[in-house]
Amino acid sequence: MLISFANKKLEKELAWRTRMIEPIQSTFKPNYAVPPGETLKETLDTLGMTQNELVERVGRPHQTINGVVSGKLSINADTALQLERALGVPASFWNNLETNYQQTLARLRQVEQLKIAGRVHRSWHGRG
Repeated sequence: MLISFANKKLEKELAWRTRMIEPIQSTFKPNYAVPPGETLKETLDTLGMTQNELVERVGRPHQTINGVVSGKLSINADTALQLERALGVPASFWNNLETNYQQTLARLRQVEQLKIAGRVHRSWHGRG
């Protein structure tokens, strides 16, 4: 009897832990887009590094780094790899930020076009 009680308790604990590590399916769709440059700026601030220091480490023109930080230029695969070497943050992280940013911009443009046409589904506003 004691063993079956302990087994049931263990089963419940394992079931709870399994639920805790299952991936969460998020349907959050923000109505704003954050350029990857904002994250780059925060990373530089956290590391106590200036844009000039980053320019030296990656060997890119100051205009390029400043353009990325200001959100005027995108992060391509080469830049992501250079950022990885200079900052220790994986290139995949920078690539994913850029991809998510571009997808959000595209979705927001489509929402605006659909609003004009009067056909916006509520799930496109992140409330679905």
